[in-house]
Amino acid sequence: FPSHDSQHFYRYFAPVGSGSMWQEVMDLTTASGDCGVTFNGLCGYLATVTSETETAFIKDKVTTANVWIGGNDTATEGTWRWPYNSPEAGAIFFKDSAQNAGTVNVNYCADGLKGYCPAAVTGGSSRYNNWNGGEPNQSGEEYALQILTGSTGEWNDLPSNSSTLPYIIEFGCKSGEAVTYQSRTRNVIVNVHATQ
Repeated sequence: FPSHDSQHFYRYFAPVGSGSMWQEVMDLTTASGDCGVTFNGLCGYLATVTSETETAFIKDKVTTANVWIGGNDTATEGTWRWPYNSPEAGAIFFKDSAQNAGTVNVNYCADGLKGYCPAAVTGGSSRYNNWNGGEPNQSGEEYALQILTGSTGEWNDLPSNSSTLPYIIEFGCKSGEAVTYQSRTRNVIVNVHATQ
């Protein structure tokens, strides 16, 4: 489905069986030189949700399931980044001062668990996050991000190699990419009836 701003496209992948693990999906999207999934000439990546508008858009389109999106803290515990194969290219969107010690977060984002982490924390520009209350809580090796689309659109951390969910692949806005459409031919049959 095309996005709220017509610059991105999204594809929801319903679960096959019980669904897919986050790491499996990440491996799929980074195959073949970071372009394992394509749509009209655009390389796909696990969705990066970077604004309230995008959260509302996804929540409106995917109403019945929680799904994987691209955020993770696999490189550094408590430092949440977007995938390196996305337009955000590994940008930090949340840093937890408690290092996810299993307690409610005391985080580096001055405005609480939701909202925007300041540029001083994220190393560039203010970045959006939408954690559910008390998340991320690192309850048992939780390195991957899901969005609670069936309810609030808030985020939760889950294990990357044990939980299975549907997922959203996003396409668009990578440097140097442009949408290409394949031409299509349609045959139209017209029945003409002569009257006298």
